[in-house]
Amino acid sequence: MKVLLADSCNLFLEGLQNLLRSYGLEVVSVVSDKSETWQNAGLFEPVVIIINITGDGEEKLEVIRQFKTAIPTAHIIVITDDEENLLKASQNGASGYLLTDIHIEQVMQKIHEVEREWQCQEAING
Repeated sequence: MKVLLADSCNLFLEGLQNLLRSYGLEVVSVVSDKSETWQNAGLFEPVVIIINITGDGEEKLEVIRQFKTAIPTAHIIVITDDEENLLKASQNGASGYLLTDIHIEQVMQKIHEVEREWQCQEAING
């Protein structure tokens, strides 16, 4: 399953990328710049997009809307520490969320939930 990671913090991105790869996931792109995000989304067509909206939520909410427009089949998982942003993220197309105080097992559980949903959709759509 193809995963794209998006955040403005390179350390966060590198750490999450390494963790996901150690669990056998295919991280197709890691981006920290909004324009780079769109280029990579178009090239890789990820099934899952994990985006951290902590701190700069309003700008990232626009990113979520643009992702859903560009890749309507992508499942967007947001990471945040703000409950208000959770509601806004859902209204803008996010499929799920994780709070910042999480463990990798919780990340993997959420990704596996999305993967099962994606597999069901693929089976239905042929």
